[in-house]
Amino acid sequence: GYFLDIEDVDDVDPVSWVVQAVGMSGSSQGAVSASVWRGQGSLATLYPTMSYPTPRRVGHSPVRVLVDLRPRWPWVLTDVGIFLVSAVGWIAYGCSGRSKKQRTAVMVLAGMFGINVVLETGALVGWLILGNWREAVSCAFRAVADG
Repeated sequence: GYFLDIEDVDDVDPVSWVVQAVGMSGSSQGAVSASVWRGQGSLATLYPTMSYPTPRRVGHSPVRVLVDLRPRWPWVLTDVGIFLVSAVGWIAYGCSGRSKKQRTAVMVLAGMFGINVVLETGALVGWLILGNWREAVSCAFRAVADG
């Protein structure tokens, strides 16, 4: 991650920014972070025009904002957990259907979607605790779609 020191935060709150970087080999300059992003690493989608709510300044010191690029646990629930559950569920569904056990296949599929709803709901609560309402709303929509 990195820190941003923001002066005169009262005039520019909320702020938006883009962090540009150039590779060691002199490769072309590209955006590596922004005020709002979704996903992690090479799968991150940057939203440089969306605003980041900075904390209010106390006294005359600048505001220091930590931009932490480590994956948050709600992201792990949704972007890793759901794909693992779905992969196992679809493989079990295919095996059940192939062995002519359609009733079992339907129960496996329903269970898979049920587990995904639980994971989305857990991530929704996590994003709300972390103060990221945009991601929480996204989890709510996906939970309703899976339920």
